[in-house]
Amino acid sequence: MTGENGEDILAGGPDAAARLRILADGYGLGTADPAALPRVVEQATQRGREFVTRRVDW
Repeated sequence: MTGENGEDILAGGPDAAARLRILADGYGLGTADPAALPRVVEQATQRGREFVTRRVDW
């Protein structure tokens, strides 16, 4: 992942497992159900698409 000037914004930051834990925490999953993360992200993405579609089709 790169920033506006092309630098790697994840370089030197948390490792992949730590980033996934942060993402899971952000969706309220914590450590209880990390296997649910892909499903939750997919649902959130779909809701975002539906929101945009409603705005564009308005």
